[in-house]
Amino acid sequence: MYKILISLILVFSFVGADTLKIFSPIAVFDKFVFENPNGQKMTIPDTTRTIVVSFEKDTGKLVNGYLETKQTTYLSKHDAVFIADINNMPTIITKLFALPKLREYKHPIYLHFEEEFEKYVPVMEEQVTVIKLEDKKVQSISYISTLDELKAVFEK
Repeated sequence: MYKILISLILVFSFVGADTLKIFSPIAVFDKFVFENPNGQKMTIPDTTRTIVVSFEKDTGKLVNGYLETKQTTYLSKHDAVFIADINNMPTIITKLFALPKLREYKHPIYLHFEEEFEKYVPVMEEQVTVIKLEDKKVQSISYISTLDELKAVFEK
C-alpha cells in the first residue's frame, strides 16, 4: 500500500514539476522557439512585464481584434508580448489560411508551433492566459475571456 502511495506522489510531483509557476524566471521561455508570421525567430525580451497567450482561434481573435485597434508599438510600450500557440492547428490550414491572415496584423505576434508549450503554460478552455512578470519573475497567472478584461490587463 505504501509503495503505491509513494509511487503516486512521485508521479504527480514529476507531472507538475515542469509547469510555469509563480516566481518562475522569464528565462524559462528561452527554451521555446517563437517565430513571427513571416518565419523570423523571436525571443521574449527581459523587459517584458506581461505575456498574453492564446491557445485557441476565438481567444486569438479577441486579442488580435483588440490589438488591431492600437498602434503598432502598443505592446512594446506596455512591455508586453502576445503569444499565439497554434500547435493544434492542422499544418495545411496554418500555411494556407492562418499565416497569411496573421501577416496582415501590424502588431508583433509570437507564434509557437510545438505541443510542449501548452503543457508548460497553464491553459483554460476558451480563456486567454495572462502572465504578469516583475523583476524577470512570474508574479501572477490569470485567465480572461472578454474585451473589457483584456483592456484592464493593459490599462491598469
